[in-house]
Parts: sequence; structure tokens; C-alpha cells
Amino acid sequence: AELAGFLASLKSYTKGQGTAEASFSHYQEVPGNLQQKIIDEAKKEHEAELAAK
Repeated sequence: AELAGFLASLKSYTKGQGTAEASFSHYQEVPGNLQQKIIDEAKKEHEAELAAK
């Protein structure tokens, strides 16, 4: 998501002439407090999808 914003800004700043290249660097463990938040949000989304069917 952050990269998409960067690419849009780059295109705007360079009037479509700029280019960028990205490559995978590494995985990083999500901190424990964020892990539970992500899990809870995913469960809510999943339950909402099931209820909509």
C-alpha cells in the first residue's frame, strides 16, 4: 500500500517520466499486539461475509 502511494507521487512529481524498481528484502515478525488486532479484524470480515450470503 505504501509503495503504491509512492509510485503515484513519483509519477506526479516527474510528470510521468520517473521510474522505480523494488525488490523483496526480508520478512519481519509482526509485534504481538498487532498480530491479535489483525486476527480480530480478519475474523470480523469473515463473519460479515458469511452473514451476507
